[in-house]
Amino acid sequence: MSLSLTSHTLRDKVLHFASKPQTTVSLKHMVVHGQTPSWKTNLAGFLSDELPIRFARKLKALEELPNDLGHSDSIQMVKTWYAQSFEELTSFHRPGSAAAAAVLAQKEEFAETLHAIKTRHRPTVSTLAQGLQEWKSTAKRPRDDPHVLPSSARQWLDRFHSSRIGIRFLIDQYLATHAPPNGILGTVHKNCNVHSVVSSAIEHARTVSEQRHGAGPAPPVDLVCPEDLAFPYVPRHLNFITSEIVKNSLNAVMRNQPHGLPYAPSGSDSEAPVRVAVIKGKEDIVIKVSDRGGGLARSAMPTVWSYSGHGLPLSRLYARYFGGDLCLFSMEGYGTDVYIHLNRLADVREALN
Repeated sequence: MSLSLTSHTLRDKVLHFASKPQTTVSLKHMVVHGQTPSWKTNLAGFLSDELPIRFARKLKALEELPNDLGHSDSIQMVKTWYAQSFEELTSFHRPGSAAAAAVLAQKEEFAETLHAIKTRHRPTVSTLAQGLQEWKSTAKRPRDDPHVLPSSARQWLDRFHSSRIGIRFLIDQYLATHAPPNGILGTVHKNCNVHSVVSSAIEHARTVSEQRHGAGPAPPVDLVCPEDLAFPYVPRHLNFITSEIVKNSLNAVMRNQPHGLPYAPSGSDSEAPVRVAVIKGKEDIVIKVSDRGGGLARSAMPTVWSYSGHGLPLSRLYARYFGGDLCLFSMEGYGTDVYIHLNRLADVREALN
């Protein structure tokens, strides 16, 4: 490994921390321990130990990008962000090792550091996507396969984004614990209301689709979900997953509308072209998103998870992060069904690899 943008001292420190094992968490752990008086101090101590390990592993991964992906300017920029954040984290003294007043000051300073890191890394997804485009424009690719990434690159992106989701979750969790509303433990809601979050995600998806296509109101979306259905989860994750899948369905319907697949206007007795159904099982909350948007040809299926668009692969990683999954089935000429499985038992630890 040769961190070309950093000193030898930093390189050695990165390798040292990257060799340490990660400590994963579960939603149940967050819910149970999040109600104890010492939670904030314990979480600060945990993150000051854990985040340098995770950032070091990210830097090491960025040095090991396959297929010359790491040569693009955009990905070099991402690398500098992780190097800077790693240096800031490793130079910070562990909160909780001094008198009460000093501990409070340390925790506030730690929160400021994490907020700055969160802000710095906010463009990571879009910058990585730009790096992929830069690579695609210069790499030697098969003429008949311009959009499908090599499997090694796709697997690297899956691992990278899974780890990124974990880092973001832990940082958000700490920042949100400073003033948690009742029943909300950081970013984790003990009783995340599925109907409320999914309804909000649907409305957001319809707004985005209307803005994108500029062709009048977006198609209606039927939602079948018990209004009191709730379970321990991260609402931001649920909102992201549902919104991305519904956006894809709406876009497919709106693209195909002029080609013989009209959608039923509001107030019609016909079934809406996009339908979201939510069921509570013994192990999972299952969300099924169905559309009549024309479907995908079987030959196009490899592109679905190849980061030609980031919505679907990232949604699957968010679903898998705490033990769920996301599956897609398509019927060319008719439509697509997506099944989102979310573990409702909250006992599965993070999936980082």
